[in-house]
Amino acid sequence: MRRSSIVLALLAIAALSTSARAADVALKSSWDGFGEGSWVLQKTTTQNVNGAEKSETISESKYTLKKVADKAYTLKIETKIGAEWIAQDIDLPRIAEPSTEKPAEAKVEDLGTEELTVDGEEIECKKVKSTVAGTVTVTWSDETSGSVKSETKGPDGETTVEVTKWKAIVKIKGKDVECRVEKTTHKSAQVEMTASTWKADPAIPTQTGYVRSESSMKIVGMGTTNDVTEVTDFEKK
Repeated sequence: MRRSSIVLALLAIAALSTSARAADVALKSSWDGFGEGSWVLQKTTTQNVNGAEKSETISESKYTLKKVADKAYTLKIETKIGAEWIAQDIDLPRIAEPSTEKPAEAKVEDLGTEELTVDGEEIECKKVKSTVAGTVTVTWSDETSGSVKSETKGPDGETTVEVTKWKAIVKIKGKDVECRVEKTTHKSAQVEMTASTWKADPAIPTQTGYVRSESSMKIVGMGTTNDVTEVTDFEKK
């Protein structure tokens, strides 16, 4: 697995997701609300540093929503390799498959309220601790902003996700796009990772759920990888 793929996997784990526990449960997707023919183009710049060795690669990917069906989205994924574009289609399920496994029971504790300062703003947050199968997560949230911060500790290491800016501007197609910025840090015996993501209004189609990400990951024995992924163009239909 490419190191940039590991970063995306860690970000996905840190993000809020829907669990497939029963039939006919709708799955949340960044393509919800968009019509067939909508597309997004993104560019990724990757720098690898391992001792004195350094390298940089730039790749582009275009994601086009080809078909919207009741049970799945069909995406056309085009990746630029050298001067050529390689294309493939994939299906993204919209309905969760029924799970035969009994979900692990969570122990939830109300820890009251705590005030956090985010981007110069003081926010009174509800603090909750949940324990599932040896993994402990503490979350800070409020009704208006949703999750403001979370800290997770478990067998796979420690992960913190927190809002750092409520309104940051990213330029796409020459236009200012207002984003909420979240920072994710992860540390385990083998990996140290820091990443920031810019999440824009869902009126902009994205494949990842954000319009920009900057990450740095160090793997024991493999050096450091720095990635910048950004949306450069899109069309909504």
